[in-house]
Amino acid sequence: MTAPLTDAWTSDLAAWARTQARDGIAARTIETRRYALRPFAAAHPDPWTVTAGDVAAWLAAPERWAPITPKRMRSALHRFYLWGVTQGRIGSNPAPARGRTHRPLSPAWDAALTDYRTAEREAGRAATTLTRRLRHLDLFATTTDHPDPWTVTAADLAAWVRAQDWAASTATAARSALRAFYAWGLDAGRTTANPAAYLSTAAPTTDPRPAGTRGPLPRTTPSTWAGPLRLFGRHLLARGRSPRTAQLRDLHLRRIARDLDPLTPWEVTLDDLLDWFAARSMDPATRRSIQGSLRAFYAWALEAGHLDHDPARALPAVRQSPPTPHPVGEHAVRAALLAADPRERLMIRLGAELGMRRAEIAQARTSDLLDRDGRWSLLVHGKGARDRVLPLPASLAATIRTLPAGYLFPSDASPTGHLSPATVGKLIATHLPDGISAHALRHRFATAAYSLDRDIFAVQRLLGHASPETTQRYVASSDDDLRSTVDRLAMWTEAHAVGA
Repeated sequence: MTAPLTDAWTSDLAAWARTQARDGIAARTIETRRYALRPFAAAHPDPWTVTAGDVAAWLAAPERWAPITPKRMRSALHRFYLWGVTQGRIGSNPAPARGRTHRPLSPAWDAALTDYRTAEREAGRAATTLTRRLRHLDLFATTTDHPDPWTVTAADLAAWVRAQDWAASTATAARSALRAFYAWGLDAGRTTANPAAYLSTAAPTTDPRPAGTRGPLPRTTPSTWAGPLRLFGRHLLARGRSPRTAQLRDLHLRRIARDLDPLTPWEVTLDDLLDWFAARSMDPATRRSIQGSLRAFYAWALEAGHLDHDPARALPAVRQSPPTPHPVGEHAVRAALLAADPRERLMIRLGAELGMRRAEIAQARTSDLLDRDGRWSLLVHGKGARDRVLPLPASLAATIRTLPAGYLFPSDASPTGHLSPATVGKLIATHLPDGISAHALRHRFATAAYSLDRDIFAVQRLLGHASPETTQRYVASSDDDLRSTVDRLAMWTEAHAVGA
């Protein structure tokens, strides 16, 4: 029979039970945890003088607390002492988490977590949130090789998180705890940088990944495809294809490589490709683009002697979808110009008045301004390494001439020296209606330019398209245009009917 509990244990277990009840823990779970702790409490009269060695010795002798399972005993001890840490009853948690036998907190970690806990309480942080964060921080502090939290690097954190056998939700909670702790350390002046700021929010993986990156973790490309894709990328660049085109081809092929694994690129057949396309829903433009990547890859492989047949040559042609131009309205353009600052206003004008793509806007330079017999033009570095020269309105030319030499939209943080196309697109879109992208300005230019002279070939040249069929997808016919055509046809029909 278990000996009676001391007054310290009785009062503290009751207080812990009340905290769990406020946190929404089921009464049955609370009683189960309390029952698991009774043998330990009977053997250790003061709960707050217990050391990590005491806990380890207790867990090493399960015969002393049968029939309680080791997992339940370990969990109950860890949760109780974690509560004690958040309540200030004890400085560190002597009980291991998730079956780990780890060292006690170092003095530096103990002091840092104590200060963090105090600061979070004073800030009004919810007890449940603080408990959860301290549980993850305690695990990291007692299993890492860094006794000082302020010497930990982003690479250390990334490697530690990747090494954990966690569910996605647990990994997310651990990353959140580390980010919050190091953000506090940065604000409190304990460190000059937050090494956890860019920990990925995705599920843990064993795949290698550069530390300090965001977004979903990449799936590994099969090794049998990696070499051929690298050679193909070099081939594209050597042919003068733009880096953006080479990158797009590479993304398409890596996606297919992962889905067709374990087939090597030289084992893929036409049937494999047909099955892959048939199983996926995608818009016609994307389907055509991926087919183009496959045809280019296997045409290169055939020419280079890697195989003696081309499995992509007989892929069925994708039917062109109806044109769906989506020009932004004139009221929206005027409102955007009024709300934008001078830099963003220039971006909007280049898109709306010249039909430039966001990538073309991003890399425009003052040196691209050309003086041709007193008339200004702009050299535009287009898609697919196809440059074109656009006549420039005098007001736009005057604005560009006032800018410092170099890129129109420089960026010190970018390795290219200018803002990225994505950043340009985001800056423009902030001034457009919800759901409208910067590319809608290009559609607006095409529609307005065509309505003036009805010359699709002139619009094609201005937009830098390879064919007028592509340009037609940018030109929207207004209701007034359609009504005018129908009305004139009706008048023509009446006139010929009277003459008959």
